[in-house]
Order: sequence, then C-alpha cells, then structure tokens
Amino acid sequence: MEELKDKKVKIKNPYIKAMLAGFGALALAILLFLLLYNLDSVGDAVNSAIVLLRPFIIGGVIAYILSPLCNNIEKWLGQIFPEKLKKAAPPLAVALSMIFFILLIYLLLIMIIPQLYASIISLSDTLPGQMEALINKIARLLKDNETLYGYVMTAIENIQKGFTDWVNNTLLPDMSSIISGLGTGVKSVLSVLLDIVVGAIVAVYCLAGRKTFARQANMVLYSIAGKKWGDTIKNEAKYADKMFNGFISGKFVD
Repeated sequence: MEELKDKKVKIKNPYIKAMLAGFGALALAILLFLLLYNLDSVGDAVNSAIVLLRPFIIGGVIAYILSPLCNNIEKWLGQIFPEKLKKAAPPLAVALSMIFFILLIYLLLIMIIPQLYASIISLSDTLPGQMEALINKIARLLKDNETLYGYVMTAIENIQKGFTDWVNNTLLPDMSSIISGLGTGVKSVLSVLLDIVVGAIVAVYCLAGRKTFARQANMVLYSIAGKKWGDTIKNEAKYADKMFNGFISGKFVD
C-alpha cells in the first residue's frame, strides 16, 4: 500500500506534470509542422476521401433535410392509422418523404431548365441587333470627331476580325478536343448522378434508422463528455438544428 501511495505521489508531482505538458506541446508542434510541410499531400488525401465518401455525404444531407418532414408525416400517420397499422407508419413516412424530395427536385428542374433555355435563345437572337445598335449609337455620338470615330471603328473591326480568326484557326481545329472534353463532362455528370442515386439509398437507410442513431449518438455523447457538458452540447446542437432547419425552410419557400 505504501508503494502505491508513493507512486500516486510521483504521478501528482508538479515537475512530472510540467514535463508531460511540455512533451505534449512539443508533440503537437511537431505534428503541426509535419501537417503544414505536407499540406499538398494532406489536401490530396482529404479530396480523395471526400470523393469516396461523397455518396454518403449526399445521403446524410438529404436525410438531415428530410428528417423534420419525415417526423411530421410519421406523427400524422400514427394519428389516423388504426392500431393494427401503426407499425407501417415509420416506413411509409420514409417512402413519402423520399417521394416528396424527388418531386421537389423535378419541379425545380422543370422550372429552371426551360427558363435557362429561353434566356439563351433570347440572348442569341437579340445580341447581333444590340451590337449593331451600339455601333450605330457610337457612330452618331462621334460623327463630329472623325479621328476618334476612326479609332473606335478600327478597334471594333479588330475585335470582329480577332473573333473570326479565333473561330477559324483555334475553335474549329480543336473541335475534336472539345468533343472529347464533352465526353469527359458527360462522364462526370453520370458519376454525379450515380452518387446522387447511392446517396438517396443512404438517405433512406438514415431516415429509417434515425431514432436508433439519435439514441446511440446520445449515449456516446454522455459517455465521453459527462452529464454537465453533455447537456450543454445537446442543448446547443438542438438550437443550431432549429435555426438551420428554419433557414432551410425559408429558402424552400423562397
């Protein structure tokens, strides 16, 4: 027993504490130096990890956005369903939430894409006339100053000639490269679509197990932080969640 007491005294010795604190500070400084020295490699590793985890990140974001809606639908179904069908309320709420999300994305696309197409067509139709009107306006303003008028018209002609030369000498010969680039772009789009599909599956899994995940996160939080800090962190997280959900709801309304 005396030996154990001596060991406790040694561990509580202020010199040992100072040594351990200095060692920890030195280790953190070395770690920070290595991190900064290999910042490019660390950035590449983080980017690779983000690309690999992108479907799960997308699924988590979708599940987080849809969780309030899913909770409300489940509560509503639990009120209108008879006792025998109450067990079907949670999976049905998840399915209805995902259907709502898909319909929302579809409505946004059918509103945005036609407007974007109409804007591009309108721009291509009106741009030549606007350029000609601008040239005529410049000519009227500078009709009394032939020298300045000549400079401006020469600059416009040089711009038009440069654009024509770029199309004939650069754009058309590099068309094969552009086509291959389009192929790469299509591949990237398909990759993103695949990530979204996988993310939707992950979102369904997260929504179905959201209550279990919440209980497990609660247990981990209190086991690590204790009751006092656990309550503080939990209250702050609830407040942040409330504010963020309010922000998202407002943006959807807009």
